[in-house]
Amino acid sequence: MIGGFAAGPFGAVVGAGLGTWLGNRVHRAGEATKAEAEVASLAGEKASLAGEKVSLAREKNELAEANRALTAQLAQVSQRIEAAQNAKIDGGKVLDGLQGDVLFRTGSFEITDETAHQIQVLAQAVAKAPTLKVRVDGYADPRGY
Repeated sequence: MIGGFAAGPFGAVVGAGLGTWLGNRVHRAGEATKAEAEVASLAGEKASLAGEKVSLAREKNELAEANRALTAQLAQVSQRIEAAQNAKIDGGKVLDGLQGDVLFRTGSFEITDETAHQIQVLAQAVAKAPTLKVRVDGYADPRGY
């Protein structure tokens, strides 16, 4: 509008064009700032998720190792039970002192199919010795889960 008073119609057109161009630049700069803030936020979330992924991978490896150990122990017990059955020895003596772990993810009560199968194998082994006394203990983690 000032261009119209100072230089007439030509100044008004140039002033309007220059104002539009300047307004667009300011608007785009504001959008760029918002986009940069969003990129920074997403980068933070990505770092957080990467840390969680590492933690979950570690937990998965620990659970897999515990399952491998339990599987090996169950295989030994099965062999001892089979040997005891073949030798007509009391199955309770074979299972004496057997220990195993069933581990759960924090805040979860679900077990894997593999762990459920291992529990079934153990239950079958215990069922073959009806006079056997069984003790089951349960513990929460330090956070109470």
